Amino acid sequence: YIIENGPKLCIIKDGKNGSYLYSINGEEFFCPTYNIDNIVDPTGAGDTFAGGFFGFISKITKPEINDFKEAMIYGSATASFTIEGFGTEELLRTTKEKINSRVKNIKSKIDLRKK
Repeated sequence: YIIENGPKLCIIKDGKNGSYLYSINGEEFFCPTYNIDNIVDPTGAGDTFAGGFFGFISKITKPEINDFKEAMIYGSATASFTIEGFGTEELLRTTKEKINSRVKNIKSKIDLRKK
């Protein structure tokens, strides 16, 4: 319904279930979450996903569909740090290397070329 009424793509966050991309040309993509054994507090994870997503996209002048998929992966990886603690404590302690490690883990579960 959303795609049929304006935007060229839609991204839906579904919490611990991952996120979904649907495009006007029928392409679909599922991005899983990074598995966390001990979830402390999910508050703010969606906002952190959005921050990671838009932080990635903001570096690209003219993003293509695969850029949005990659941004979803970065959003998912970044959000995984938020749920490991209360507030921003875990997120503030993270490093680019830790984020990239989680991105690699998430990518190992998916194929960016698939619908």
